[in-house]
Amino acid sequence: MSLTRRELFGGNMSMLVPSTFIDVSQFRTVPDHQEVFADQQPTDQNLIVEILESAPYEKHEALRYHFAQVNEINELNKAPDPTQKQREVHELEVKDMGCVESVYLLEDVQELAKFDEGRKGVFNVVRVMMALLRVPKHECDVLVTFNVPEAVHPESSSSMCASGDMGCAKDAWAVFKQMAASFRIESEQIFG
Repeated sequence: MSLTRRELFGGNMSMLVPSTFIDVSQFRTVPDHQEVFADQQPTDQNLIVEILESAPYEKHEALRYHFAQVNEINELNKAPDPTQKQREVHELEVKDMGCVESVYLLEDVQELAKFDEGRKGVFNVVRVMMALLRVPKHECDVLVTFNVPEAVHPESSSSMCASGDMGCAKDAWAVFKQMAASFRIESEQIFG
């Protein structure tokens, strides 16, 4: 997967993003605190970068907090997880990222539905990867989420993606770590 450096939030931040990804704000409204990209290829992959209030936890627990918040939002579209396992969190070395103090990563595989398809039992298997970039100087966190489908249900509205390259999911973690390590705050003006 080829990556290209893209400006985020009006050039105040940047990071490597898959070359085939396009800015979703060209098609629909995206909240000011988010940048959303989607693959032009039939893979149904997407990338979300958002600036959030700093989590009230330290180190790994801060990422687990944000992960739980996203899961709570997705709860209606998520298949039950009988294991409720604790996801392993990895720390990434911070190099030339501006005022980012620390970076934590986690990866999970979930069964998620699009729209209200979960009510019909239509779930896709999606690899969800998150990076939490802590910016305590400005009392905020930057959360990067990369969603890569591994299997698409034949009745899903994303079924056209089943013809796409689902094999890229196996390499997604390495690509995601490269994207997270490339993140850079170019200007602190974005924080006010």
